[in-house]
Amino acid sequence: MWLLVSFQSATLLVYLKYNIVSIGSGGVALPVLALFVGASVVLFLALWMKDRLYVRPHLFLFLGLMAWVAFRVVYDLGDLDRLKALTIATTGGMLLFYLMGAALRVGYQQLVQDERVRWPITLALSLVVFFLVWILLEFSGRLHTRYFLLTGIDGGYQRPGNFLSIVFLVFSFLFILGALKTQSLSSRLKSEVLWVTVYVAVAITMLGTAQLMGSNSATAVIAGVTVITLALAVFAPRKKAFLSYARGRLALPLSKRLLRSMALSALVGLVAVVLGVAALITVTGFELERLRVLGFGAGRISSLASRLDIMMEHGAAQLSYAPLLGNMNVAYLTTGSAGRTLHSFFPYVMANLGLVGLALVLLLFLTVFLQLYRESKQRLSGGVYAYRLNLIAIYSFLILLYLLVFANLATGVSWVVLWFALGFISQPVTFQSRWLEADQRLSFRGKTN
Repeated sequence: MWLLVSFQSATLLVYLKYNIVSIGSGGVALPVLALFVGASVVLFLALWMKDRLYVRPHLFLFLGLMAWVAFRVVYDLGDLDRLKALTIATTGGMLLFYLMGAALRVGYQQLVQDERVRWPITLALSLVVFFLVWILLEFSGRLHTRYFLLTGIDGGYQRPGNFLSIVFLVFSFLFILGALKTQSLSSRLKSEVLWVTVYVAVAITMLGTAQLMGSNSATAVIAGVTVITLALAVFAPRKKAFLSYARGRLALPLSKRLLRSMALSALVGLVAVVLGVAALITVTGFELERLRVLGFGAGRISSLASRLDIMMEHGAAQLSYAPLLGNMNVAYLTTGSAGRTLHSFFPYVMANLGLVGLALVLLLFLTVFLQLYRESKQRLSGGVYAYRLNLIAIYSFLILLYLLVFANLATGVSWVVLWFALGFISQPVTFQSRWLEADQRLSFRGKTN
């Protein structure tokens, strides 16, 4: 089982790696993606044979959204290629990346549940670091002579930037789980410092990689996820925190102690990252004007400014064109250019899918957030496993909330990072072993008595 989980994770990382290093030349390594799908199917069937299968209701909300997208594309555009691009394509396929995230979560959840096995976590983290080094070696011969940018990109940075964001999301979730399991809820300072140092080093390296690729989106995702991860990682493994939880003195998720600790940890983590970047700039003599995020010295973030300009100039016209049912061709019909779509998640959904689509999206995310809130409060028997589930649920809530906020600043509906994260975090299909069900029943009886 663990070899199968490891193989599933490794094939996804290999697929993402090859598509990152092929920046500027389109998608590659489809056979590797097929291996990931095959491994996921085998893992699903193996777990189905020994555990109970549960399908969460929000899966049907997502499928309803996909059905509405398909109807609007066919009715408004009559373009099956556009439908493929929005659903199953490897660049903007909402359905494909949602299912990829859900499939990977099946393997991740086995790591969460198993108290004995830790080596797959170490292996997966090591693989991410290995592939990051491999990516940098591949990029080393493509550096621009003037800017901190790769040559030969030709505007094709969004796809590999999204894939780099997904790699970092997976790495961060593995890091949180590793911090909870490997440190064994101890308060050993050396262990904590080592884990945090490795994570910060990887985060800074990936920030630099994102800028090399010219992806401001990946830069923002990595920066935000880093702060959230460090905020929880410093607090979560501490023995005092767990003892307070076990004695009922730590009321998750809205504990004042947790919120204070996370705020302080986030501040310390942010300072650590900023100091690390500042130290690199000082040592290397790097000029900030070479970064795309600063507009190569223009003094403004051009990608964000252009999105804001479209919203200000054409937002009202697109939102009011077909407010109830939407129109997938609204950008062309109102501006004369299909490319001038609204790069803001909720407004894009409203303009293109109408109030019907917006209601489906809002209900979908609301259901997932409520699920995570319930999971962050559920105590089971009050042991280490329950504590781990609570903290992972809190972490998932914060990550998904951050990605949703960022999507409303800079992306449309086909931002695959958000859909991958939604599939991974929401666990639309999950398996539960009988020992865990028994633990839940005992907990319920104890509360009743």
